[in-house]
Amino acid sequence: MKKITFSILILLFFVFNFYLSATAQISPLSADQAIKKIEQLQNTGSVLYIAAHPDDENTRLLTYFAQDKGYRTAYLSLTRGDGGQNLIGEQVREGLGIIRTNELLAARSIDGGEQFFSRANDFGYSKTPEETFTIWDKEKVLADAVWAIRKFRPDIIVTRFSPTLGGTHGHHTASAQIALEAFDAAADKNKFPEQLQYVQTWQTKRIFWNTSEWFFRRNGMEMSKDSTMKIEIGGYDPVLGKSYNEIAAQSRSQHKSQGFGSAGSRGEMTEHLQILKGDLPKNDPLEGVTTDWTQIKGSKEFIELIKQLKKEYNPAEPQKSYTTIAKAYNRVRKLEKSPIIERAEKDLKQLLYTASGLFVESVTNQSTATDGDSVTVEINIVKRLDTPLSFNLYDISAGEESLEIFTDTLISLEKNQVFSRKKKIAIRTNNVSNPYWLNDKSTTGMYSVEEQKIIGNPMNEAEIKTFFHIDLGIDEKINFGLFLPIQHKYTDPVKGEKYAPLLVVPKVTARFLDDVMIFADNEPKKVKLELISHTDNSVSGKINIISAKESAEAVEARQIYFTPQPAVADFSFSKKGESKIIEVEVTPPTKNQNNEFLVELKYDDERKIQLAKSMEKIEYDHIPYQAMFPNAKVRLMRAEIEKKGERIGYIVGAGDYVPKALEQIGYKVDLIEAKDLGTTDLSVYDAVLTGIRAFNIEEDLAIYLPKLHKYVENGGNFIVQYNTSHSLKAENIGVYPFQISRARVTEENAPVVFELPNHPVLNTPNKITPFDFEGWTQERGLYFADEWDEHFEAPISSHDTGEEPQKGSLLIAKYGKGNFVYTGISWFRQLPEGVTGAYRLLVNLISLEENK
Repeated sequence: MKKITFSILILLFFVFNFYLSATAQISPLSADQAIKKIEQLQNTGSVLYIAAHPDDENTRLLTYFAQDKGYRTAYLSLTRGDGGQNLIGEQVREGLGIIRTNELLAARSIDGGEQFFSRANDFGYSKTPEETFTIWDKEKVLADAVWAIRKFRPDIIVTRFSPTLGGTHGHHTASAQIALEAFDAAADKNKFPEQLQYVQTWQTKRIFWNTSEWFFRRNGMEMSKDSTMKIEIGGYDPVLGKSYNEIAAQSRSQHKSQGFGSAGSRGEMTEHLQILKGDLPKNDPLEGVTTDWTQIKGSKEFIELIKQLKKEYNPAEPQKSYTTIAKAYNRVRKLEKSPIIERAEKDLKQLLYTASGLFVESVTNQSTATDGDSVTVEINIVKRLDTPLSFNLYDISAGEESLEIFTDTLISLEKNQVFSRKKKIAIRTNNVSNPYWLNDKSTTGMYSVEEQKIIGNPMNEAEIKTFFHIDLGIDEKINFGLFLPIQHKYTDPVKGEKYAPLLVVPKVTARFLDDVMIFADNEPKKVKLELISHTDNSVSGKINIISAKESAEAVEARQIYFTPQPAVADFSFSKKGESKIIEVEVTPPTKNQNNEFLVELKYDDERKIQLAKSMEKIEYDHIPYQAMFPNAKVRLMRAEIEKKGERIGYIVGAGDYVPKALEQIGYKVDLIEAKDLGTTDLSVYDAVLTGIRAFNIEEDLAIYLPKLHKYVENGGNFIVQYNTSHSLKAENIGVYPFQISRARVTEENAPVVFELPNHPVLNTPNKITPFDFEGWTQERGLYFADEWDEHFEAPISSHDTGEEPQKGSLLIAKYGKGNFVYTGISWFRQLPEGVTGAYRLLVNLISLEENK
């Protein structure tokens, strides 16, 4: 056998032309993975599943198509789930969208599917598709679905939801309507012709709705047998040692931010597919579709090679199949390009690495880098099997979209010997590692992405990559190139060896140490602005704090805004990690106002003035380390807020901003872990609050609930923020019975009616008026109560357009000397946005008087 040759080039690419997964290194497949790859290489069928959000996908069906049938399988989620709730941390909106994007990628890595998105923004719960399309740009969402179909070329499409039957999230129904329109539009050359310079039109054979008997029973209907087929998906794979439903449960369990850990099931399981367009097959969803290589012109020799590979492959000695794999790769890459060919090329490359026992990594000990920095990159290569291997290593110095080759050395390796080479490279880029869909200004309903080729990609391609040129070393002179992202490699004392993306960051970031500042009077307050250097080089410049809403028209009208002092400051750093704290005194206006400060930044060696960015880190064990770089800002709120009481106990829930917000208005807030309630003296608190979904996640709350009720009886105010009715850890949360439902009010400007206008919560210490319900964000609230004991009072109601009043958003019951409150009002969304009325109403709850 001839030698395999590698040419290695370190390249810095700072353009987003195509998606590359952030694979940490090249490693061989396990024995079972390799066998599955060879089996799947024989199949050419394809399935695209479409729904609205992360976690909408049916992982059982995806796993069945991807693993059991071996089809190319993908999930198109129209949104990234930005408008949902977060069970594992404080992130909401864009931060939550990043988490849920990566949870989908983690799920697909288990069930074997691919992942796509549209530019639609998850703006929160919607009750109808009509409402959804008033906020989404329907034509753009449709274009993105057509783009996904034309790129992926599915044989069938499956929707999770019905395009006509409601009773669910408006996004859900809208996603099915988009899928149904895209089914036809993808085949029409007059629809979105700008896409056709990159892709071809595509006619999918049929589109199904993945329904269930439960759905029809719930809606008092009967499933039509004439338009519905059943498929059995409960198979067992002896190669993997698992049923496909066990694999699906592992995939489903990656949606950790939504609390969707799932138990695996074994044995028979049936799924139902109702035809929406196309003919209804009798037995197989892909009936009438050629799902093997006979559909590909010129593939005869490739078919024979794959048959040979399947027959001869021994996972204990994969190197003996190296030549067959290499020849199969050479044949398939000569066929006309299509998604089928692209997958085969990718799978065969992985099998080539496996047959060589190949491990390659390109790493650095740095976690971040900036424009102008130098990064030391270490390349490690080892072949563990008896495949003679040599490569040409070109050490290079790289700049933006350029490379300079200056060394050419032939390296030969013996079996299991490690080749290592280090090189310091210079970085030249104006980009940072911000998720691409967050780079341009978005709207409530849509993210702005103009470059056609990256629309729908899950994540950015890596900013800094190593390029390998591989020669397979057989008579047919086969070679190919591949990119490997340069990763930050480190050893965690608990978790061991870890890889993370190397982040390109601004030279200097800015961060206000408070997210929101609240002024209840005209007295100035101080906020700290922290500047941090992220470059190894010296850097200096000037910052200028500006008011976001101080327009020329407002100045002319002589409106007075929040005033910073100092507004301008210099900075100078000599090395990475240095920081500077600038203490800024903020004088509020005399009248109520919401505003925010932004920070302009100018480096001394540049003429450009830019808005300073903050760096918000997102780090959880189940997804790769991430960061985003929003504008540095602090929200400012001048509001008349009177409060009573001083000290609050806050029982930690799923994570939210409420404790910080309460501290901003002068409360001393003690965070209490549920497990510590047994030794906590609750009598020192004027009020005790539970964080969002605390009763869904904290087992210990059920144990200490009698103590909390006793606290109320003795004169305390116990305020329970929203929980879902599913998986409550305690049967009776309240001092009196009430029932949590899925009821909610999704229109943030929905009218609020004062049902009990004289109730203390609407009058003391702050007089609540309709003005307090203006300027809310995303929704009024969620998971309202729908049944309650007569001891409860419901002082307010609200409702979405065309619906009956919802009175269960705020329930208050006197109990002994104190008060028990259940509230579905979305404080966790309103307080971080500086919504004045939300603060005033929550303070009134905390300030409820003792009962005599």
